[in-house]
Amino acid sequence: MLALFTGTDNPVEEGHQENVGECIIHHVKNSNEWNVFGYHMQLPQFEPVNILGVSVDFSITNHVVMLWIASLILVLLFWLSFRKRTLVPKGFAAILEMLLLFLRDEVAIANLGEKIDMP
Repeated sequence: MLALFTGTDNPVEEGHQENVGECIIHHVKNSNEWNVFGYHMQLPQFEPVNILGVSVDFSITNHVVMLWIASLILVLLFWLSFRKRTLVPKGFAAILEMLLLFLRDEVAIANLGEKIDMP
C-alpha cells in the first residue's frame, strides 16, 4: 500500500521520511491560487471590510470557487431533472426528490423542530 503513495516499498528512503499529514493538508487548505490541470490561476484578493467592528474578507479563495462549481452543478441537475412537470417524478428526478425529502425530514425537521414560523 505504501508503494502506491511513495513509489517505493521502503518507508524511509535515504534518510527521508515523508509526512503524510502535511501532504494531505497541503491539498486541502484554502489558498488564493486555483490549480486546474496543472495551470495555476491567481484568484482576486480584496482588502478586508469592517462591518460593525468585525473585519470581513471578501476575497475569492479556492474553497469559494469550489462552492460556486458545486452550486452550479446542483442547479443544473435540478433544472434538467424537473423541467417537465409530472405528478410523480421519474428517473433521476425521483432520486433528487428522495434526497431532498431526506434532508428536509431527517436533518432539518429533526434539528429545528416541526413548527417553524415562516412568513
